[in-house]
Amino acid sequence: MRASLLFGIAVLLASCTKDTPDPAPTPTPTPQGVADIDGNRYDTLTIGGLTWFTENLRVRRFRNGDSIPYVTDNAEWDANHPAPECCAYQNDAALVPVHGLLYAVSVLQDARGVCPEGWHPSTDADWKDLEAHLGMPASQLDSVTTPGPYGAWRGGAQNVGGKLKAGTSWDGPNVGADNSSGFTALASGQRNNFGLFTGMGEVAAFWSITPGGWVRMLSYQEPGVFRFNHDMGSDQPGYGHSCRCVKD
Repeated sequence: MRASLLFGIAVLLASCTKDTPDPAPTPTPTPQGVADIDGNRYDTLTIGGLTWFTENLRVRRFRNGDSIPYVTDNAEWDANHPAPECCAYQNDAALVPVHGLLYAVSVLQDARGVCPEGWHPSTDADWKDLEAHLGMPASQLDSVTTPGPYGAWRGGAQNVGGKLKAGTSWDGPNVGADNSSGFTALASGQRNNFGLFTGMGEVAAFWSITPGGWVRMLSYQEPGVFRFNHDMGSDQPGYGHSCRCVKD
């Protein structure tokens, strides 16, 4: 009697198990942001009528599939100018997903295109539009002569640089940083024309390519935005800086 009862319960449980439907599969979320040719995806933000990447570019190929030379050796970096080249800060690949790559300006000026289709590397005009939207006086937008010797800190009284800087990755005091624009500039440093890496935690430097070679720099010690061109000083435009892409 007991054996028969136990057998019946086992059959009932097995029957219930078979009749239970499999759980519905969880759909894979649609990837967000804009993709480059290498499959990296970037968040974007519209500020003052222009749509910007909120992350630094990290692609290693032009849009046609040609590789961008990835240079780790200091002497080779120096010798390659003005040929296209890119690198990770301190050659540390682990930094790239957050800080992106550093590029020679020739990469951004190359006709093969480095930003995704429908996007371009930021121009001087794009930056001035952004700076004006964040409160920089019109009289300072083109300023490059004071306090010298080349370039100028602009928009400090309006905290334009602070509105662009993220609250993370920067050394103290990170003056004015509130990222109220959503631009999320990180202190990703740069590579100089001799191939040496400098400024991680202290500066963010972005190429603007039309006209060629202009740079926007943010500092942990300043609330403004520095505008300069390497040709204006003793150094040559062999630096590696970050790139932000802007929608056409």
